[in-house]
This record gives sequence, C-alpha cells and structure tokens, in this order.
Amino acid sequence: MCTDANVKTKIQIENIIKNLYKEGLATYDAMRYVLYFLALKKLLNDTIDRIEKTTAGLKQEYFRTLFALQQHIYAYKDDVSKDFLIFESTKWLEKELDLQENLFKNFFVDNMGIEVSARVLKILLSGVNELSYHHNNENIAEIMKDYIAETSYKSMRAYNADKSGFATTPALSELFKIFANIKDGESFCDGAIGRGISTMFCTKDTSTIITGMDTNIASIQIATLYSILLGKENINLSVGDFTSTTFKKKYDKIVMDIPIKTKLNNFTKQQELLCSNWLQDCSCITLDVLMLAKTLEVLEKDGRAVLVLPYDIISGCNKSYKKIRENILKNSMLKAIVNIPCLHYDALVQSVLVVLEKNQGKIMFLDMSKNENVFFEKCRREPLKLTEEGKNKLVSLLENNKPEDGMFTLVGLSEIVKNNYDIHPARYLAKKEENPVRKRSIQSIDEEIQSLTNEFLELLEKNRTLFSGFDL
Repeated sequence: MCTDANVKTKIQIENIIKNLYKEGLATYDAMRYVLYFLALKKLLNDTIDRIEKTTAGLKQEYFRTLFALQQHIYAYKDDVSKDFLIFESTKWLEKELDLQENLFKNFFVDNMGIEVSARVLKILLSGVNELSYHHNNENIAEIMKDYIAETSYKSMRAYNADKSGFATTPALSELFKIFANIKDGESFCDGAIGRGISTMFCTKDTSTIITGMDTNIASIQIATLYSILLGKENINLSVGDFTSTTFKKKYDKIVMDIPIKTKLNNFTKQQELLCSNWLQDCSCITLDVLMLAKTLEVLEKDGRAVLVLPYDIISGCNKSYKKIRENILKNSMLKAIVNIPCLHYDALVQSVLVVLEKNQGKIMFLDMSKNENVFFEKCRREPLKLTEEGKNKLVSLLENNKPEDGMFTLVGLSEIVKNNYDIHPARYLAKKEENPVRKRSIQSIDEEIQSLTNEFLELLEKNRTLFSGFDL
C-alpha cells in the first residue's frame, strides 16, 4: 500500500542515498550503510528499553559500550568517533544477536577495498537520525525492502553479469507464502536465503523459528539487518553451504529459490552421503539435485517444502535427475508440480515450483505459465505481478481440487509410474479436444477401404450400363 507516510519515507531515503552518491559511494553501498544504521539504532533502542526494566546480570562494561554507541550515533564528531563506531558497533551487534564471529568485520569496505570516510559517515548518520525520528520502523522497513531488491539486482548486473537477474521477485515470494502456508510456532529453513526478502515475507505475522543460510556473506549481512528492522526474533542466519551442513534438527517448513543449476566436481563428506542415500552414487551431480536431496533429508515427517528449481528437475535426462524423481515418488513425497513463467529479475530462466510433502493421495499439476494472463499482470520493465484475482484463483484451485482443462489436474501415483516416473505437467494437462480423434485398428480401416472400393466399382458398372447406347 502506497500511503502518504510511505511516500515521505521513500523520498527521505532517496535523498540520503543521493547525498552519499555525490560523495562517491555506489548506490548499493549507500543502501547497505543506511540499512546498517537503521537496524543498529532500532536494536540499541530496543535493548535500552529492555534493560530499563531489568538490569540483573548485566556487567557495567556492557552499559558503557551501549550508551557510548548511542552517543556516537546521535552526536557523531570526527575520525576517532568513526573508528570507535565501526569497530564497537559491529562487535556489539555480533555479540548481542549471537551471530557468526566477524560477520560484519569488513562491512564498511566497498567493492574497491576502500573504507567509508568520516565525511560520508557524518552525512549518513545525519540522514538516518532525521529519518528514524520522523517515521516509524514499519514504514522504513517496507521501503527498504524495495531498495534491497532493486539495488542488489543492479549490483549483481554490474559486478557479476553472468548471474544477474536471479533475485526473488515479489510475485515469487507470494507464491512461496501461499504454497508453504506457514503457521505460528513452526520451524522454518531457507538454505539459499539470499537477502532474506522472500523469507521475511513468508513468515510475516507469525512467531516462526527461522534458520537461514547462504554461501554469500554480503547476502547474510543484509538479511540479518533487514530482520532486525522488521523486529524478527527467533532467527538464526549464517554463512554456509546448505548441502554440506550437519543439522541437529529437522524443519516443519523449507522454502528455497534455486533457479539455476551448477555442476559440482568435488564433494564434501556430507554431499557424498547425500548422493549415497538419494542418488545411489550417480555421476553428473548438480547443485540443484543436491539441494533437493538435502531438503528431503532435513524435512520433518509431516513437514512441507516449497522449492523453485531449474526445469531440468522435471525434464532432465541424466541419471541423477531420473533417480531423484524416482526416489521422491517411491517415498510418496511429491505433493505438487507447478509450471511457472519467468519470475526473476531480468532473466529468462525457465523454472518450476515443486511442493514436497508426505502424500498418499493424488499429485497436483498446475500450469501457471501457459495460463499466465489468469494469474499475472505484465508491468513495463518489471517482472510479472501476481494479481489479487490470480491469488484468489490459485487459492480456489488448491482448496477445491477441481480439475480444469489445460490448467489444473490431479494424477494418481500409479499413472505416473506407468509413464516411467514422468512428472512433466504437459503430459497430464493437455486440453481435451471438442472433437477428439477416434482411434481405430488397421484392420477396420482396411475393411472400410475395401467396402468403399466395392461401392465405387458398382457405381462405375451402373454408369457404363446407363450410357451404353450413347455415342460418347
């Protein structure tokens, strides 16, 4: 919703970023620094509010650090303040939230290896103090979400063009939320959390226990700061490889966006074990297959996973793809296959949404790609947007389970097994023709040809008899 408060907040954030850009900061770095101090201020204020109610067990040194940080943020002065503020605030942040050590160690160094200057820090803090004084955290968090998505996408294009465009869009986040249907108190995991936008959206207004990881440290930094701004509790974010991590628990809900495949040549012990359990040591293993196998391993018995994966998951012909499809079906873990259009920023990536859940009933097949106009709205120079009508239609299909030609159907496991474990939606969603072709045996066709030939010869003989007296 675009309220007057949101408009004012956005204008003010834009002005801060413009002023920082004039000082030589890239827009992406400006966004990161604004996000950092907004999150830091909120955490400091929340912490001070909390300790005013109880000071039991807190050391005097902790108080000194806390109030010194607050003083430096509100009354920033010189280079000495800069060094203290950067060093002490990052250390305090990591300790306060029990984060990985040194997670924010190089946060204030840009892509060129240049640390933020004292002048930039002064402009930054001045803008952030004015922003947080006039606007509430809910408005700020909503606007910052858009800046995170936009500037992160542009940064990917600038610094890593071959992987640009794979940021999760709002439409995809909404699909995750609908299909995952996360409840209060459930444990949640995203092994490819990125900047955390879809995870925070899916778990909005729930007291979910969140675990998130990503191999990219910058993504985890932003996801952490964004979660602070949203006031998220019970959240554990870390830098790591989902497929190589040993988890102490299983999860009720798992959501991940993995739209591209990456071939792996070297495997960790954990990955080798995954291959043994789910792929019977197949060769040509790709990261998407391993992510899928790991998801099955750490999903609770009655849990649900919603994954966006490369199309090869349902159509790939190499041994690993065939084996993972077969094992998912043999274990009755496939709930739905959803064919989706391109829902990533500036990337023509063909992907599919897969829902995994213990399922003794029929499997859902839904084609949102060929029925794009039913669910989505095209926006100029922007990704597709899921409309309210589209959301209502989707929820109706999932709740009523009523097949619709070319869009939605339910298929029994026995039929899929007969089709050699083929889970391609096109096989099961072909529209019924109004005048279908009648199948006939070759024998009946031969008999009809012979009958028509005999009729023709009889007519030919009659014509000869009829015109025999004429000189033609």
